[in-house]
Amino acid sequence: MKKLILISALLFSMNGWADGLTLLCKGEGGNYLSTDYGDVGFIVEGQKSSNAEIIIKFDSTFETGSIKIPKLMNDKSMGTKKTTFDLKEINVSENEISYKFKLKFFDSPSFTINRVTGYMEYNGGTNSMVKFSGYCEQTKLDEKKF
Repeated sequence: MKKLILISALLFSMNGWADGLTLLCKGEGGNYLSTDYGDVGFIVEGQKSSNAEIIIKFDSTFETGSIKIPKLMNDKSMGTKKTTFDLKEINVSENEISYKFKLKFFDSPSFTINRVTGYMEYNGGTNSMVKFSGYCEQTKLDEKKF
């Protein structure tokens, strides 16, 4: 019986399910500059956006994970701009994955990924004009493309 359990555990760990899920999301994102005019609202003055890639890693149970964003999507005004963050509030349903991460003291950007189409939207959080939208595909980062 112990041998059967050991063999099953080895097979399970080698088939990729035990590794969790890694997504490579490609799209357009950036920091859309604006000015707040109080009751009038926001006026977009210009934009700094470009093609961007985001890497998201989930453990096999979807309880923990991390996200790596491009520097241009970190709108922190001073200091070193981190690019990798731990995920918080991960919610997984049949058709959607959503989560947040802590970017700044008051900002917790949120993402939503449609599990059917792979489409992802990013909202930069409170008082942030950082946006991203694109499509995600499962990837293995240890395998080189060429």
